[in-house]
Amino acid sequence: MTQKLKIFGLTLIVLVIAYQIGSPDEILAQNQQVDSFCSSLQAMIRAGANSFRSLRGSRDPYSSGTGWASRISLPGATECEVWNVEDSPGISCDFSKSASADHLDAQYDEIVEKLEACLKGWKETQATKSGHVIKGTHFDQADITVRIEIVERPSHRNPGFDLTLWIDKNAD
Repeated sequence: MTQKLKIFGLTLIVLVIAYQIGSPDEILAQNQQVDSFCSSLQAMIRAGANSFRSLRGSRDPYSSGTGWASRISLPGATECEVWNVEDSPGISCDFSKSASADHLDAQYDEIVEKLEACLKGWKETQATKSGHVIKGTHFDQADITVRIEIVERPSHRNPGFDLTLWIDKNAD
């Protein structure tokens, strides 16, 4: 009887661990999502060498001539745009909008994990809450900063919060 209980207990532990880790197909799918995200992110970062001009698609009619749709996007983003505001080039990718910042936390954490996997060796810092930034993580290397932020949108017509990833080319 004791032997059967030990085997049952060991089997139960193995099942719990397998459930927490996921099936081989789930693990493969997660790895493919991260690989796709990293490939697109690295292509965007490389485009920083020419101030992201190679990624400019159609001009954004609402940007006063400073914004373009990006030719590539990050998986999970609703849209990505290339910006050159006051000679400060960058890309922004919108992921989600919500009436509550708390509703964006899980997706924020997921994107931070992907960025940590993609940007190994980059300096990672937590943004302090200031202005409209509620929460943020920044990754810096050389003249590029990648940041994911939950930002308050204090519009009187459409208040709420945005989850946005930014890639900025820092001043030389």
